[in-house]
Amino acid sequence: MIGRKSSAGGAASTGGSRFEARVGAWYAAHMLAEDTVPTLPQAPIGAHVAFIRAQTGEEADDLLVGFSNGGHHFIQAKNSLNLEQGETSELASALDQCVRQFVAGNTAGAVRPWDRPLDAS
Repeated sequence: MIGRKSSAGGAASTGGSRFEARVGAWYAAHMLAEDTVPTLPQAPIGAHVAFIRAQTGEEADDLLVGFSNGGHHFIQAKNSLNLEQGETSELASALDQCVRQFVAGNTAGAVRPWDRPLDAS
């Protein structure tokens, strides 16, 4: 599946868009409050949200959140996700997007702040 993006539509897509907007609003509230995001595991400790981009064109394209310490969250927001098997399942699609984001981050030239090898820490 690497190298393919799906474009499903319909009611499920609308619900997903609303969920994506809610996730973005959560980050935006923390950004406006100049607050850290302490409730997330792996959140940059002591860093504030510096910017939020939506529908970015990245492999994990729903949201890209940048932090004051230079860290980033690449977000593929899913309203619900079932533990399904098969290459065409929503789970496989989401995992594929994460793998493609990792590969893209490790092969990109440093044009934008997030164009660099990904670091799990």
